[in-house]
Amino acid sequence: MAAVHPHSVVDSRAEIAPDVEIGPFCTVGAGVKLGPGCKLISHVVIDGDTTVGSGNTFFPFCSIGLASQDKKYANEPTRVVIGDSNVFSRKLYRSSRHRTGSGAHLDRFPRAIHGLCPRRT
Repeated sequence: MAAVHPHSVVDSRAEIAPDVEIGPFCTVGAGVKLGPGCKLISHVVIDGDTTVGSGNTFFPFCSIGLASQDKKYANEPTRVVIGDSNVFSRKLYRSSRHRTGSGAHLDRFPRAIHGLCPRRT
């Protein structure tokens, strides 16, 4: 069973691999799938239709899968797909309109986000 800190909230409909570690003050929504070996250090929000591969690490204040901040976003159905062995650094926002491959190290600077994560249409 996944290790979930008592101060975190994980929706009962989320699909969490047995060895996932969820630290304090994290929120995992209903449509989320977290693969084996993922770690949410603390203060991480993952929501929406989001699929996360294996061995990903999310540092504090990452927001993944929330509604896009793009002004053209019209509340249409979207999803996030994340591959394996990625590192999401502090204060990174990933809207529900992106796809991330495998082996990336992403930080909060736009050059890293736009260079490694093309928009999914």
